[in-house]
Amino acid sequence: MKMAYWVFILCSAIFTAYTMVFQRATLFWGKKIAPDNKYLPAGLQDAITPKWQTIRNVVVPFLFIGSAVGGIILFRWYMALVGPLVLVLISTTISGGMLPKPDSMFFKDRILKSLNRRLDGHRRRSEEQRILAMEEIIKRMEGSDIIG
Repeated sequence: MKMAYWVFILCSAIFTAYTMVFQRATLFWGKKIAPDNKYLPAGLQDAITPKWQTIRNVVVPFLFIGSAVGGIILFRWYMALVGPLVLVLISTTISGGMLPKPDSMFFKDRILKSLNRRLDGHRRRSEEQRILAMEEIIKRMEGSDIIG
């Protein structure tokens, strides 16, 4: 049972790392396609963030709570602190060294695929204003390059 706890910590760390980097990627690309807009400090991050990323953002805090509760149940009270700390350390290490950078084409392609799926949905529902907005966002994403 204790081994399952550590497997949970490792899997949670990988999930958290990917979620963190993808969130940074949506911020990077959102700012890149709407530069220097004082009314949009995060650029178009909200418009380009896929729904499943939003769900992952909600799930991550529950992983920390689960690691704390599991630590208390399987070990002692101090594991409620150690488990989440280990989770943060592992996920930070993974996100810093093993995953693509937020400005990579990997994340840009994932965001573009999500935007195109959303555009198809808007077309099926004949939502003209959303179609125009999504086409503009996609055009900006496709036209943006990596800095440096």
